[in-house]
Amino acid sequence: MDKGGRTIVSGPTGTLSSPNVRSALRSLFGAYWGFAIATPTNLQPNTEKTIEWVKADGLAGSGIGGAVIPTALTSQTAAFWKSDNNNSNAPAVVATDKTVFFGWRWGIDTGLSAEVDSGWLKAALGRYGQERLISSVPPTGPEQPCRASAAVSTRQAEAAKPTTVGANRALSSRAISTAPATTRSSAGANQSPKNQAIRPGWLELPNAIAMDKLKTPGVPIVQASDRASTSIAAPLTVENTRQGEQRVISQAPVPIQSSRAVQLAAQQVTPTEVETLRSTIPPITTLAQRSLVQSVPAMRQDLENLIGRVESAFITASAQTSTEEKGLRNWQTSSASPQSSVISKVPATEAARAGLQKFIDLVAVQNYSGAREQWTQLRRSLLQQYPTNRKIAQPEIRAMWLDRGTIVSAGSPKALARIFDSMAAAGINTVFFETVNAGYPIYPSRIAPKQNPMVRGWDPMEAAVKLAHERGMELHAWVWVFAAGNRVHNRLLNLPDNYPGPLVEAHPDWAASDKQGRIFDPRSGKVFLDPANPEVRRYLLDLIGEIALRYKVDGVQLDYIRYPFQEPSLNQTYGYGKAARQQFKQLTGRDPIAITASQADLWDSWTQFRISQIDSFVTEVSQRLRSQRSDIILSAAVFPMPKQERLSKLQQNWETWALRGDIDMLVPMTYVLEANQLQHMARPLFNESALAATLILPSVRLLNLPDVVAFDQIQLLRDLPAGGYALFAYENFNGNLQGIFNRTQGKPEKGSTFADLCPTSSDSQDVCLTTEAIPYRQPFQAAASRYAVLQAEWSYLKTNNQIWIKEPALSQWGKEALELSEALNQLAREPSREKFAYATAAMRSFRSEFRKWMQLQAIQQPYQVQMWENRLATVERLLKYGERSRLTRGVKK
Repeated sequence: MDKGGRTIVSGPTGTLSSPNVRSALRSLFGAYWGFAIATPTNLQPNTEKTIEWVKADGLAGSGIGGAVIPTALTSQTAAFWKSDNNNSNAPAVVATDKTVFFGWRWGIDTGLSAEVDSGWLKAALGRYGQERLISSVPPTGPEQPCRASAAVSTRQAEAAKPTTVGANRALSSRAISTAPATTRSSAGANQSPKNQAIRPGWLELPNAIAMDKLKTPGVPIVQASDRASTSIAAPLTVENTRQGEQRVISQAPVPIQSSRAVQLAAQQVTPTEVETLRSTIPPITTLAQRSLVQSVPAMRQDLENLIGRVESAFITASAQTSTEEKGLRNWQTSSASPQSSVISKVPATEAARAGLQKFIDLVAVQNYSGAREQWTQLRRSLLQQYPTNRKIAQPEIRAMWLDRGTIVSAGSPKALARIFDSMAAAGINTVFFETVNAGYPIYPSRIAPKQNPMVRGWDPMEAAVKLAHERGMELHAWVWVFAAGNRVHNRLLNLPDNYPGPLVEAHPDWAASDKQGRIFDPRSGKVFLDPANPEVRRYLLDLIGEIALRYKVDGVQLDYIRYPFQEPSLNQTYGYGKAARQQFKQLTGRDPIAITASQADLWDSWTQFRISQIDSFVTEVSQRLRSQRSDIILSAAVFPMPKQERLSKLQQNWETWALRGDIDMLVPMTYVLEANQLQHMARPLFNESALAATLILPSVRLLNLPDVVAFDQIQLLRDLPAGGYALFAYENFNGNLQGIFNRTQGKPEKGSTFADLCPTSSDSQDVCLTTEAIPYRQPFQAAASRYAVLQAEWSYLKTNNQIWIKEPALSQWGKEALELSEALNQLAREPSREKFAYATAAMRSFRSEFRKWMQLQAIQQPYQVQMWENRLATVERLLKYGERSRLTRGVKK
């Protein structure tokens, strides 16, 4: 494919492969088979996007298939499975520049007609300019509608003449055949089965007729009635698109298929290989065993981490509500017995550990179906065991994006007040309020040409600031920066699809474009401004300044602070605004529109030029805002992609923004479906040295996420070195999740926030924990509070004989823990350079010895000890952020 090849894929390709192979296939195809759809569902081409190749007739139909999950930045959903019973649309066809992936087994699946299959093949080949291949395959008989596997008997399969397959040939998952006549034609009434082109219906998911043909003596057959699947999570990251747009840029849970029919289907063998299959492919149980055995380490780690998160939540909740001895004051006189067990006394996790051992035992005796079932049940049970009936949260940033659609639907300050009431009750302390969307401010601006026309008769911005502050919440203006036009928004306003938005309509030279001069980014349907244009920059600075001064917002969040996605290797690039071209030509003597990625030095200069436009603008925004109001918080919603890929494809260089101190908070759009993938995506951020003094706020997308999974992801972030979390978005915030949040993180009674947990002298408790500090607003107080929560947990565990530290290490730990607590509280009470130096020195000393103290504890409870180290890292990050924001910049409370 790197040499120009193109691929058409169908069905559950690769689902039985090892994790490494699955990952490689997903990268290659830009998508993967996510899950089966068991009932007939309508197949509908995506007519709302600019995907010209799916606009032919004959592409709609109804049948059984599966959801195809996009994984690449260039992946586009070309068709959906549309259910009559709900409003959800699962991707049915996903395409990249090199691959088309069909969400059904082409030529096999029940319901889809030959015409639909043929139409999609023609469309896919036509996309690559290869329509001639369709007519190059001679028909083998009159074309008839395809049937399910019931229509293909064992006798017919035996009559099919096999092709020659070498003894050592590997039968692997493959792209679909480009011979529709061979797979689609079936015998007429008078046609001999011998001459019939057999449709590979023996692979049909629900039917066992053809399974008899493939039975190997002595090998049990896993029937289709076996439990179909569960998930080993892999990441699904969705681009931070707003109001109806979605771009999935990573992967979602990988079903572990147990149905033998599904396993055979994943092999994608042709009907003429049926006879050879028995002698060249291992028995199906061997394939299933291989798949599961290769997945066992990941499955075991997933369960161990989930047990750790549930246990961590129980300990936090118990420590906060315990009436037993507080803090670490008497550790020296109440040492834990070395013989006492350190295994958690939490019943849910005790049972889970026994269940985990049962899973391991089942694998050891090769009971793979039983092991898979055990894993599924244990995971489901654990997610339901979280203590959602009591307080778990600690001092943290709890943010939520309040989207334009919800604001517009509210329609009045009174209705908006109910929304703020619900967020306040749920413990949300920071609201990212959508203020500028697609070039339209939601308020009557003196700078912008037009207010959002869907807002009439009131000022949502004015109301929102007042409502937030009345409820003790902070309001941050969420601003689309360089994205200034949106086809989705045009349709809401009944405007033409090609309407560029109010800014570019008034100032055509402000738009950037691709090399063909197209201002609409074909992937997102958005128009982007040219960051190199001085008039654009001046306008945006004035608009953001107006928001900060006129409405007294607490912060500003920069969104779409980048160029649109590009693929330089395919000559798909963007940013050729009039000003950018002129400036680059003045610098280099070359028009960037004439440069390609193959010209390495020039291309690097062009990429760096665009990176510098974004970097310098972020600096200008930061300087402008802080010159107006030193206390304003600046954050950026960003992509957590690897740096070189990110710089190449969207020129977003957030490491530099953080290192220079331009931003206070980084909000990576870590949109995934499972907690273990959130951990995989977020962990590199915490290890990035450039972010050491920047608060990191990973995000959770609520859309289509079960409530227990959303809560699980939040608990994971609490166990990582994060400053909190952000939820996207209020429009997906349901009543059940509201109730969970009310109980676990809702606003406490005044004066009771962890107040009883402060372990130091009474004169410092008023600083430590009398009010819940928002970390970006009161970093030193938040550091002291979070550390006090840790101390309370240690005290609770020690009292219950669940700390495994022997003397004299136990006394030394207690002594240094109290010294660190006192240092943090002194800094919180009276911030100064001297007290900061004392606190950081105490922290360094404590952390340097912590692993030694916890040596025995880590053997029994590795997750627990790692979680404690992560929380200490969070405290240290708060200290560094506080030093930068409070002591260097002089920001007041």
